[in-house]
Amino acid sequence: MVKEVSNYSVFSYFPTWLDNYSYDKIIFKNVTDVALFNGNLVSEMKVEIPSNYTIDSTHNFVKFVNKENKKAYISFLGQNALKNISNSEVGYESLADTINNFCSDYGFDGVDIDLEISYFNNNDICKKLCKTLYSRLQVKFNLTIPWSFNINLKDLIDNVDSINVMFYNYAKPAVKAEHNAPLSRIKSYIKELKLASPDFPKHKLRMGIPFFGYKYNFDVTTDPVLGNKPVSYSIPLYTFSQVYDDIGHGNWNYSEDMSTGYMAPLLTNIETHQLISYDNEKSIQIKCQYIKEEGLGGAMVYILGYDAVHDGAIDQPLLSTVGKELLGTETP
Repeated sequence: MVKEVSNYSVFSYFPTWLDNYSYDKIIFKNVTDVALFNGNLVSEMKVEIPSNYTIDSTHNFVKFVNKENKKAYISFLGQNALKNISNSEVGYESLADTINNFCSDYGFDGVDIDLEISYFNNNDICKKLCKTLYSRLQVKFNLTIPWSFNINLKDLIDNVDSINVMFYNYAKPAVKAEHNAPLSRIKSYIKELKLASPDFPKHKLRMGIPFFGYKYNFDVTTDPVLGNKPVSYSIPLYTFSQVYDDIGHGNWNYSEDMSTGYMAPLLTNIETHQLISYDNEKSIQIKCQYIKEEGLGGAMVYILGYDAVHDGAIDQPLLSTVGKELLGTETP
């Protein structure tokens, strides 16, 4: 049975590094939670605001988000976040107390911890970390993990308020051109999860949706198609805003890869030997419909501002699609 739209959440990340996207540009009706990305866990006794943010700007961010009746989170990036934390119950208790004090000082409603490092790709360590934090934190606790995380989610789900799964970065762009976030792979993940844990509380699980893709560059002897090895690819991530700009310049051919269950668009330029794999409004609408079909908790979007289209009919069209499908908002 499909849930009513009001039951879903849209967890979003606000980037502090985009010069042309401030938090007052967020279309708040399309989100429920906004995480300031990313803070720094120095040790179990010290946590810090993002390096390019000040004390005042952090306070102002929280006040602005709360004024819009949304929850403000602080997000700690997992690649470096926990390397200096003592792997012990005492260490995790101290970390929880430090986070509580930090959130109290700034007014954050919750904390997001993004586990991406291989050290925490260990069931016992993750379970101990989550159990200790969850029992001690006085704010909401969200865990964000990659789809490739080799952890039994059932061991973690009772010790978090919610889990974001990054259902993207499936591609290995240095090896061959692939889709970044194919729906077929997402469905396989959910199917395996249901088989392993039929009673898994899926309402705590959010599907990560990317507002970026990959732009592949091929040599003149190689066709710009999926499966072929490129000579280079977009670094950093190729945002939807960049894709939108590309569409208006050059001879790009649009197609949809639907036959294999990928449910994703492609742009091909034969003249420049380039291929772009990304998500657009249609593919994200399909993913949101799947969220409702499966009874998941909602979506996580990475990252706000990556779909800012200032000369289009709808600014931030991807975010507007998510909001319309999951929260019942209407586009302008």
